Amino acid sequence: MLAAYSGNQGDVSAIAGFAAETGADITATTQYNGPQSSWANIINDTNYLISLIGGMPYRLLMSCCLIPIGGSLTDSTIASNHTTMATAFKNAGFSNAIVRIPWECNIATSCYNSSYQPWMLVDNSDFNTACVTAISAWKAVSSDFKFDFNTVPGVGNSLVQTTIEYLVAHDCIDVVGSDPYDQAYSPPGNNNPANSAAVWTQIVNSPYDGLQAQANYATEYGLRIGWQEYGCGTGSSGFCGDDPLYVSNTAEWASSHDLWYISWFDQNQGGLDTSMADNPNSLARYQSIYG
Repeated sequence: MLAAYSGNQGDVSAIAGFAAETGADITATTQYNGPQSSWANIINDTNYLISLIGGMPYRLLMSCCLIPIGGSLTDSTIASNHTTMATAFKNAGFSNAIVRIPWECNIATSCYNSSYQPWMLVDNSDFNTACVTAISAWKAVSSDFKFDFNTVPGVGNSLVQTTIEYLVAHDCIDVVGSDPYDQAYSPPGNNNPANSAAVWTQIVNSPYDGLQAQANYATEYGLRIGWQEYGCGTGSSGFCGDDPLYVSNTAEWASSHDLWYISWFDQNQGGLDTSMADNPNSLARYQSIYG
């Protein structure tokens, strides 16, 4: 499946616009319900998102908070709150959603806790247990939901493998996922497409979380592969800029490794611009492949 995120929560018309701009057959969209500071805010954001996307013609790739920012991985209400979320999506007709709980699990971002530490790398045992608790709650609501364990390349921590093994053992993973942006730091992309080949090598070969490791997990455990976010453009020093070679490399990798879905992050926000409109060489290459 070709998919996209528009940069704005629930903006279904922008997904249609991306399809028109690229000529691609977009059949899914990535969406989010957070991060949020409380369970009440997570539930409210879930209901708000559903009000925006109800009846849309795209399959839902859902990025869901595991716990609130500053919350506890041993919170006794994890199961009940995830049951509430799952029920809301099922009742709205989204029980075929592919869900990542949470997302980009191996980096430090606001998706995690109040001190911006990645749960998985700090409290691996509690993180694994909390993931199974949350996913089991969704599975109890509908067996049609599918689950994506999602990381980013370049961190290189063996706990990624530990968590995947744990989720497999508890039947709580269907997809081994990645967000392989055109980004690296050693050497950095420096917003220069001339660095694309070196950055791509890092994306593929990063231990435990690179694309080759992802493919190995999929083969070993019988999982699908998917990217709920990817893209190139200008931003931090790690990015390679407007990079058509990256578009070609990702397309070839996705095809040769039978990826289930790839979702372009089409946004210009927060100092990161991966929008197709602002990266014309990448747009032209994407059109030539998928248009």
